[in-house]
Amino acid sequence: MKSFEVTIPGRPAAQGRPRATKRGGFAGVYEDAKSRDAKAMARDAYVRELFRVAVSVPAFPRPALLSCLIECVFALPAGKRRKRKPLPGREWLASSQCDADNLAKLYLDAGNGVLWDDDSQVVELIVWRVRGAQDEPARTIVHVVEAGLNGRL
Repeated sequence: MKSFEVTIPGRPAAQGRPRATKRGGFAGVYEDAKSRDAKAMARDAYVRELFRVAVSVPAFPRPALLSCLIECVFALPAGKRRKRKPLPGREWLASSQCDADNLAKLYLDAGNGVLWDDDSQVVELIVWRVRGAQDEPARTIVHVVEAGLNGRL
């Protein structure tokens, strides 16, 4: 069973809402710069990892069906840091900071044409939003495995 894992450094980003504009009497839709840059960074991390392990692009061509775990680790806010007794572990992030589905959308869309032909190949999706331990850096970890009848993440 084929599998793939990549770590994308930096604060996890969510897919932004499409923006509308009107130029020359025609309406158009564009992606905001923050989402576009985060998607490009994720795509670059995917390509670097595929190059490192010498896998062809896309790594999971059709008709492969995939299970995907997206682990979004947010840094601990400065106000919650402790000097004498550091916080040892992670905790679930239950804020309205960013929705799990918008986080997943950005990282799945970034994999189109690189990890898979289209993100419609993902039949099982799990998104974890966690606040990291005290000295744990912010990052996103994407785990992908081929989905089997008995094989799950």
